[in-house]
Amino acid sequence: MFILSGFILSSNNSIWEISFSSNANSNIQQLFKIVSSNSFLIVARDDSGYVFGGYSSNTIPSQIQNAYISDNNSFVFTLLPEAITFSHCGAHNNAVYFGDDGIGFGGEKGRMALFIESALNSGHSFDTETFGNRGSLASFEDFEITELEVWVFHE
Repeated sequence: MFILSGFILSSNNSIWEISFSSNANSNIQQLFKIVSSNSFLIVARDDSGYVFGGYSSNTIPSQIQNAYISDNNSFVFTLLPEAITFSHCGAHNNAVYFGDDGIGFGGEKGRMALFIESALNSGHSFDTETFGNRGSLASFEDFEITELEVWVFHE
């Protein structure tokens, strides 16, 4: 069952496609390959049932590693227990992070709005100026992931 099944809205100019699921025996290198060629949405469910994630409208150049990219259209969100979106505030250019240690959105290393560790089974979430989110998107600042999906968008 897809995490987003009840939340996706159809759009006339985009096709949404699930391209990655942690239940499909995938790894972070496969995730990086997917996001290097598509706009993407990452969605996670933690062990308390919270659903949250992040979106990037940019494709990620394959040579980018252990660095942030700028993306003023990026955002982070929660779906459960409450649906809230936090758009990029323009506070700085630390929108989306890709590294050996994982993938993240906003903030700075060690204190991101959303960070998913390379094992894809845990992460952290803190308040950030990047998105103006107050507190963790997940149930706790440090969380365990029970499901992880990546959706890509094709025009």
